Amino acid sequence: MKIFSLTITFLCYTYFSFAQDVKKNDSLLKVLAAAKNDTEKINALSGISYNYLNSNPDSSAWYAQQALTLAKKTNDEKAIIGCMNGIGNALSVTGNVTASLQIYLEVLERSEKLKYDSLISVALNNIATVYGEQGDYKQAISYNLRSLSINGEAKHNTRDIKLITFMNLGSNYEATNQLDSALHYTNKAYLLARKNDPLLGSILLTMGIIQSGLGHDEIALLYYRKAVAANQFAENYFSLSETYYFMAELFKRTGHPDSVAVYIKKSYQTALKVSYKSVMFEASTLLAAFFEKSNCDSSMKYSKLSIALKDSLFDEEKIKQLQSLTINEQLRQSKIAEEKELAAKESNKNLQMAGIGGFIPLFFSISLLFSKKRVNRKIIDALGLLLLLFFFQFISLIIDQFLDPLYNYSTLLKFSLKVGTAVLLIPVKKMSERLVNEKIVLKTEVSR
Repeated sequence: MKIFSLTITFLCYTYFSFAQDVKKNDSLLKVLAAAKNDTEKINALSGISYNYLNSNPDSSAWYAQQALTLAKKTNDEKAIIGCMNGIGNALSVTGNVTASLQIYLEVLERSEKLKYDSLISVALNNIATVYGEQGDYKQAISYNLRSLSINGEAKHNTRDIKLITFMNLGSNYEATNQLDSALHYTNKAYLLARKNDPLLGSILLTMGIIQSGLGHDEIALLYYRKAVAANQFAENYFSLSETYYFMAELFKRTGHPDSVAVYIKKSYQTALKVSYKSVMFEASTLLAAFFEKSNCDSSMKYSKLSIALKDSLFDEEKIKQLQSLTINEQLRQSKIAEEKELAAKESNKNLQMAGIGGFIPLFFSISLLFSKKRVNRKIIDALGLLLLLFFFQFISLIIDQFLDPLYNYSTLLKFSLKVGTAVLLIPVKKMSERLVNEKIVLKTEVSR
């Protein structure tokens, strides 16, 4: 089982129409220079940020921040959410998981308030990435499955979001050694991916890892080589560094030490280029072990690097902060669930009240109908009594709705309010009895 999860960089700009279509930043820089309003500038800045994500995350974060500043000026909530996702993604891929999770959770809350399914789905996927990176695959899979269920109702960019969700589920299921599920979702992602999709390399890498786990090393190596080509084309250095690492592991397991040295060095150097600490840690650990017998100085160098990276990645304070954020989000979701349950109960109660309110006039009409027929006096009396009971119980229910909050204070107060209500209703009760007596009972006697 791998210690670190594959980094999945999510489409942070689902709101923007051309963020994936324009690949070259020079084209977007021209668009930015010619932009006539803030919305056009936000779109261009966001596109540049996305294109830098896997090759230069610092630049990606900078452009996303510029876009966010403009988005706040325009007060466009969807644009703000998209830009926040961009910043969160740049923080996530550079290992700043606490800050990225904090941003993603805020994005989720904002998206839920907007009731915008696509944005909610993207936020859930991004949160899943953070948990996957920390090895909490149970949480990661849970968030991915929530995203998948919501995305069924989404009306925008469903292909992109489904592709990412399937890809991440495949990676997380592989990490928990549930290879059948991993293969199922990774195949789904592969079928959705286009030939030049920037995420194709990550999908091919996961395919290779799954095949290796199934004992098919030759097939796995074919996928790894395809993943290298796809990641190089897309300039996805995060996935490329991981691909080199897994190729080195495969060669180590199959007894090819020269190939191990070549690919593990490539893995470390590629990860260093984008400060990808997870792979740098794994690669430096493997390099330290590789040079242990042949080159003590190199072994010591990489061993020190490994220790420093481990301290950075698995800092105790960082873990506590993540746990705190997780607990707070669970409490928030519990509160949302409680509010939904209360709303459902209130809606059900209102429907019942409406039903009762409609039934009483209907019952009164039926009673009048009976009064025109030759019906036994006792039946008419019973109908009149029932009508009065229904009416006054209904009035009591309506009054109780307004008095319920006061009932919680004391039993004595509840008793006093009930008595007071009954006293107030006595004149109404007498008038109603007279009305029923005149309209139904006496009418029946006269007709006889």
